[in-house]
Amino acid sequence: ARVVVADLPNSQDNFHRLAQAQGIEDSRIVVGATGISSAKSPVLAFAATDVTKPEQVMNALDLAEAAFGESVNAAISCAGIGMAKKTLSKKRGSNDPPQAHPLDSFSKVIEVNLMGTFNMSSLAAERMAQREAGKDGARGCIINTASVAAYDGQKGQIAYAASKGGVVAMTLPMARDLAEHGIRVMAIVSKRTLGFLALLQINHCPTDRILPLSFHCTPQGSRSLLDTAT
Repeated sequence: ARVVVADLPNSQDNFHRLAQAQGIEDSRIVVGATGISSAKSPVLAFAATDVTKPEQVMNALDLAEAAFGESVNAAISCAGIGMAKKTLSKKRGSNDPPQAHPLDSFSKVIEVNLMGTFNMSSLAAERMAQREAGKDGARGCIINTASVAAYDGQKGQIAYAASKGGVVAMTLPMARDLAEHGIRVMAIVSKRTLGFLALLQINHCPTDRILPLSFHCTPQGSRSLLDTAT
């Protein structure tokens, strides 16, 4: 596999640790567009990206094409933030009336977790649609990360649960939208030890024949299933 890691600029150290852990030689790593000329048969690249910024996501997709010679055929969205804040809350021991959840912090979680996921998915799908279809009609696959909070949000998770519920809710209509282009769409709903994988798989079929499947499995099982799906 050849991969572009699209992450915030301050994540570059983590990127290099990832490359080292995978045993990838420095000569096969690209950091930004300027690093392409010095790389030899690159397999891993880093693009400084805020997923809420369309131009930065497009730059990351451009980097994939420049470094690897073809458009992306898979996009996996993992970017996410969270905060602990109830709809109404007050300081412990205070006699002040409870205060409403600040709208700006709620909006920030929605912007990154939901809008950022949609931004990456839609722009990546645009590139995938330009690829030549395989024998089965497939051009690509989109995998988005949701959370069990979408179904079982806890106290203080109002913003996070709303954002991940949005990721779950947009999976099926996105799959229906992209089926005609041969692009599959999936959402992972994860837990700490027991994974719940919600899989919506499109095999170049009519949009009225989309089959939603769900699996209870271990993290290892989820990984194997994703390997099979992609």
